[in-house]
Amino acid sequence: MHIATRIRLLACGTLLAGLSGVYLSAARSWSPAPLPAAAAPAAPGVVLPNGRLVSPVGTRATLGDFPLGLALSPDGRLAVAIDSGQGFGLNKGFNSYCTPANQGNKPCPYANPAGYPLGGALIAGAGSPATHAPDQSLSVVDLRSGGVASVTAQPTSYDPAKIGRPGTYNYFFAGVSFSPDGTHLYASGGGNDKVYDFPVANGVVAPRPLHTIQLSSGLPSFLPFLGAGYSRGLAITPDGRTLLVTQEYSNSLYLIDTAGYAVRTLQFGLALLGGQYPAAVTVAPDSRTAYVALQGANRVAVVGLSGAPAIRRTIAVGDHPVALALSPDGTQLYVANANSDTLTIVATRSATVAATVPLHALPGEAPGSTPDAVAASPDGRRLYVALANDNAVAVLAPKTAAVAGNAAPEPSAWALAGLIPTGWYPSAVAVDRAGTTIHIVSAKGLGGGPITSTFSYDGNNMPGLLQSVPAPDASALGAGTATVQANLRYVDAASIPRGAHSPIPATPGGPTPIQHVLLIVRENRTFDQVLGDLGPDQGRTPAQVDGQPSNTIFGRMVTPNAHALAGDPLPSTSDPAFATADAFYSDGEASIQGHYWTSSAFSSDYVEKSWRQYYSPRHRLQDPISSLAEPRSCSIFQAALARQRATGGRFTFRDYGEVTGLANPALIASALQVPGNASPGVPERCTAIPDANVSFVAGSNFNLDADNRVGAKAFLADVGLGANGAATTKTLPSFTYLLLSGDHTGGLSFKDTPRARVSQNDAAVGTIMQAISHSPYWSSTAIFVMEDDSQDGLDHRDGHRNLLYVISPYAKHIGPDGKPGYISHVHLDQASVLATIDRICGFPAISAYDQLAAPLYDLFQNKDTIAALSPSDLAPFTVQPAPSFVDETSASYLQHHTAQAAAAAAESRSLALGAPDVAGPQLETINWQLAHPGARLPAPLVRSMSAWRPYAFRSTDRDGTP
Repeated sequence: MHIATRIRLLACGTLLAGLSGVYLSAARSWSPAPLPAAAAPAAPGVVLPNGRLVSPVGTRATLGDFPLGLALSPDGRLAVAIDSGQGFGLNKGFNSYCTPANQGNKPCPYANPAGYPLGGALIAGAGSPATHAPDQSLSVVDLRSGGVASVTAQPTSYDPAKIGRPGTYNYFFAGVSFSPDGTHLYASGGGNDKVYDFPVANGVVAPRPLHTIQLSSGLPSFLPFLGAGYSRGLAITPDGRTLLVTQEYSNSLYLIDTAGYAVRTLQFGLALLGGQYPAAVTVAPDSRTAYVALQGANRVAVVGLSGAPAIRRTIAVGDHPVALALSPDGTQLYVANANSDTLTIVATRSATVAATVPLHALPGEAPGSTPDAVAASPDGRRLYVALANDNAVAVLAPKTAAVAGNAAPEPSAWALAGLIPTGWYPSAVAVDRAGTTIHIVSAKGLGGGPITSTFSYDGNNMPGLLQSVPAPDASALGAGTATVQANLRYVDAASIPRGAHSPIPATPGGPTPIQHVLLIVRENRTFDQVLGDLGPDQGRTPAQVDGQPSNTIFGRMVTPNAHALAGDPLPSTSDPAFATADAFYSDGEASIQGHYWTSSAFSSDYVEKSWRQYYSPRHRLQDPISSLAEPRSCSIFQAALARQRATGGRFTFRDYGEVTGLANPALIASALQVPGNASPGVPERCTAIPDANVSFVAGSNFNLDADNRVGAKAFLADVGLGANGAATTKTLPSFTYLLLSGDHTGGLSFKDTPRARVSQNDAAVGTIMQAISHSPYWSSTAIFVMEDDSQDGLDHRDGHRNLLYVISPYAKHIGPDGKPGYISHVHLDQASVLATIDRICGFPAISAYDQLAAPLYDLFQNKDTIAALSPSDLAPFTVQPAPSFVDETSASYLQHHTAQAAAAAAESRSLALGAPDVAGPQLETINWQLAHPGARLPAPLVRSMSAWRPYAFRSTDRDGTP
């Protein structure tokens, strides 16, 4: 079974004492107190790619792709989630929440436009307005019957039969609310700067809006590349007269008259330059005051609504305020601060902060719980806060039981009472009018699945989830807390324990013979794509190597060094083998997240909620490496800089090519050749990495069309190593991060063919291995190689399955079957690699993910001294002979191959390669065709391509209209 359906029935664990972390005033604002021992989960759990479990309680309904908002109808009948995914509208979301018939009853039958051609074939049954659009839609759940309907913003939904004509794309993003009388449902349109007004009657949300309100983008018209203002948060005044909508990039609040749709605007600063990024909005019970969360400024704006709207004052709160709620009597405002893991309680009468409540599921937990939604019970006696990365809802209650009527407890009286287990990444929470049921939306549902059935993209392979949970009593809270805590610790508890003489220290900075660490990060390959042929090549069974040869397109002939490192060298060679893993997973779904995971062991709430819009034609400004996107504890580079300074320079580090985590706008702009940082109004929180610690040598950067052999040679020259290990006076740093992105490929639109680029990347890794393993550094070195994400490629286990190589004298070299190459089956993730590096280099945990991850103990021998190494352990690696096509150009390939190659070249010219990863299954289809000329496409790629249109949009085309 793949990991998203691997069900674990485990014994009930004990309730762990202490629920919140200890906050300090320092930049790394957590106290690294010892974590409690892991306990067994108290309920069945679904294993996520990151190795944690989720055990959502209550009744469930399956939603669309990445739901971010939730509204309950006043009569209690409907729950509406706003699906804010990456796909392309009607018939376009790669079946985001549809599964094959044998995987359960899901509400979205697959359909395509009648007569729409794909490779000369006609695909029947489509273009119907009744067809569900799970990627950007409203999932309407009837809480009485349990039925789920999908509503789109017709006629602006995508219909492939109307390519290039009005009504091309479907747009929704984050904001949704019913009118007080329940006859209207309002939703924000995100990248088209629209607001939709859907009529509601008899428990049915109409399939098309009653009215669509077009807002200004609020951005300078002479800068069309900026895209949309991006409508996000949405609220309606209790009197029903005014609809309020925030716009992130224009720093605006729009006030819409619900009777005539007249629009007024309030600015929080100049568009973009103010750096306010308004997110959530809520309105006081008397309809005279609104509160707006200014995510970029770490403040809440108090806005007067009587007469002309005006900003009365702003209140400093926590880091990245993203969600708001008011007590029933309006005397307290609750602010969820996603980056600082806190809830700020504001006394509204004085407009002052009355209390700050730290929120973590585990005592001593490092930053990363991510509170991103909050709701108050109707009686004012409970607060419910979604902790996105803890997969839980925190329940806060007054410390004293006596609370009169609907009055909120004193602000300082709130305390964490317990936790409700949720799905993956809870993003919205609401309480019914009776206060008896809590409704929770989890944006990533129960995780991903194999890329061999309906889906071919991780980002669309995780349908959202709605839970309806009875308001928990003390007993339920105790059980829920035990489950959540055990689920977070499961990844480590289920791992291999550390051996007494492991070279990996038990704690950061402990004794180790490893003095040099090299982390190599590459681009976008799954295990099956590269090592799917490893088992048959080695004579190993599927139980020994969990690969699928039929999915392999860059096997041993293309990647001889990768295979040799895993114990499968070319027949004419013999080299030492090292350790790899067939249960190693990406923590994210795409490169924008992936480079945060490899550099920071975390992806911030801003990145999580923005990247799907970056990767679609919905006009979102590309700002993923702005200061707004930085994780709370910054990156491994800030940790390395602190270590360097603490040791007086004895510890050294260097970053070759990675810009994520630098917090150095000038260096980032220089590396990416852009005119500056994308969010100039947001102050940097993370220490800028000095220029001396960063190098963008040729071939080690974000240039996807680069020959990485050039980068490898430049890197070795920079550290003073020759190809055979001869060392100069230069030295190998204590920690090195090297980006080699040439295995991304670009169809036949790049200078060299995909197999040539992948082979060049493979040769680059082999060259580095040869140089270091022949050098004086070899006996004190560990090298880790992984992809930033796995993304579009086929994989029979899960689309998140990544490649990992551990190369070191201390790595295991032989499998239990006696064959060369050790294949670990322990569930590991990218955070596991950083957790291992933390221990070797003496870095404190960057986030809760590397703090709680399973280190790579299973891939290392139980040898903790140089003297313990055998001659075979120290045997050097020799780069494998390059394949004949290693320098094959796209032009030469076209001259000597079939008409299919010409078709692939034409298709390649339409690839979107100007931004990361948006080429989608189109690129993987081209790679497959070039690797298997004349062979039939696998069914998953056929299905994906039938729902694909090349990513091409103009920023001036805000509603999909030419």
